[in-house]
Amino acid sequence: MSVISSAPELASPFPGLRPFKLHEDAIFFGRHEQVSDMLERLETCRLLTVVGASGCGKSSLVRAGLLPALHDGLLFGAGSEWRTVMLKPGTDPYRELARGLVESLPAPDPSDSGDWLSYVQAMLLSGDNGLIRVVNEAGLPQGSCVLVLVDQFEELFRYRSVARSQGQDAAETQHATYEERNNANAFVNLLLETVRRQSGSEGVSGWLRTGGMISGLTPKHPIFVVLTMRSEFLGHCDAFLGLPEAVSQSQFLTPRMTRDQLKDAIVRPLELFEAVAHPALVNRILNDVGTDPDSLPLMQHALLRTWQNAKEHLEKQPLESRQRVELKIADYEKAGGLQRALSLHADEAYEELRRDPVQGESYQRIARQLFLLLCRQTSEGVMVRNPIQVTEAPRLPVSRLSLSCTSRRFSVRKVATLSPLPPVTMTWGRTVPWT
Repeated sequence: MSVISSAPELASPFPGLRPFKLHEDAIFFGRHEQVSDMLERLETCRLLTVVGASGCGKSSLVRAGLLPALHDGLLFGAGSEWRTVMLKPGTDPYRELARGLVESLPAPDPSDSGDWLSYVQAMLLSGDNGLIRVVNEAGLPQGSCVLVLVDQFEELFRYRSVARSQGQDAAETQHATYEERNNANAFVNLLLETVRRQSGSEGVSGWLRTGGMISGLTPKHPIFVVLTMRSEFLGHCDAFLGLPEAVSQSQFLTPRMTRDQLKDAIVRPLELFEAVAHPALVNRILNDVGTDPDSLPLMQHALLRTWQNAKEHLEKQPLESRQRVELKIADYEKAGGLQRALSLHADEAYEELRRDPVQGESYQRIARQLFLLLCRQTSEGVMVRNPIQVTEAPRLPVSRLSLSCTSRRFSVRKVATLSPLPPVTMTWGRTVPWT
């Protein structure tokens, strides 16, 4: 069950703002040494916690680096037959995990997918061994391995910020926070217990005993758990018994890419498309990126826009004089460079909202309100991301249809989603007078 696709199936050498996807490993460069370190850590205790600052490339590293390596059989003793379950916890981690399992594991009766989903969620909620039960009953082929990837694991800590933002006065709010906290705690126990039942006491130290007595249920197939989490949430792990010890043992701190690694990330994907970047442009981009860890998604976005400009320039030339695509400084500057490419792109999407003859101004007003929800000011006065779920957006006094039409305009253009990509609200100059 391969997740790797060949280069001709790729639309572009650069993904833009979004993280790399599984099939984009062919254009993922500069991180291979780190993938080896991650495999070694995952082999040790079947749990890997990938930690790093927002926008440092955690999700891309896992999806386009670690996962293809697993499918290539590079994890010692695990083989190459993998079922990958991917989810973001959101407001209901059990439901999201159940959906991921149903999508990745074979159902006993494919015609009863709805009943199978309900059954899987019920098994997960039945106790700390629920995940093992689901995998054991899935009827996987001999030699299969299961990987559960919980991306943006910090979403489990939402109940803390919700409680602070909504206040502790209302009994209803307190009850909702209590329920969400208990749900998050049970979900963490489910993941830790799944790992504990496959590990010896030497490998997992103190968090082996947090669940009390362990029954004899063991997985028929190896189950590995990978978490990605923003580093500023590490301290929140102490809210869950056993989690700080588990994260401490399994942590992989995503390092910054060196100048040579960044150069590979620029030049080598172009080679697969028989294209090149002018050396002066490569040095310009590397200098613009500097040592800022938040610049990775900005770099990928600027490269995508530069690639599009270079292709457009080539297509305007006569057929007999066309050669390979070459990215030049002029294409880069037309895109806006590292600092302005995203802002210009967001401006285009914002102005397109006005084209609706009836709702144009309304959609722009919704966009302003929406982007203000996607960032918040800390007590130190620093503006940071504030990811929200779609279910939280109704706090805006607008219809769901209007909200959908507005947010879809930015999502389709790969500028933002309701869970914002790191640099959008921080670099879009138009948002400054809105605050």
